[in-house]
Amino acid sequence: MKTKTFFISSCNSVFIADYKDGDGDMVSEYNIKAKISADSAESALMLFIEKQLYFNFCKENINIDDTCGIVYSALVDDENYEASKEEIKKWQKGALRLYSHYSNIKIHELVEVDTLKIAL
Repeated sequence: MKTKTFFISSCNSVFIADYKDGDGDMVSEYNIKAKISADSAESALMLFIEKQLYFNFCKENINIDDTCGIVYSALVDDENYEASKEEIKKWQKGALRLYSHYSNIKIHELVEVDTLKIAL
């Protein structure tokens, strides 16, 4: 299969997460953009999540929303690293603060245009 180039952007929002009450105040928001070479949009998405967001790709963390498109969510610690199973257990008992990290992701395939065929 031929490798394609994708431009992927994400708007990332981080909220205080409470096991009982859900998401609280937003504590951070930032954007990431990258060009990714991959065989498919699905492969490019996986690479973006692993290499740009630094999360272990988990299909269960993906939601497709009619308004937002692709949304990837994960629980993270104070340093924005993906929470471990042990940290999640402590968080569920109220012994640790974790954060809900949401990435609204847009994927565009880049196609080279033959400039000789452009009518000016």
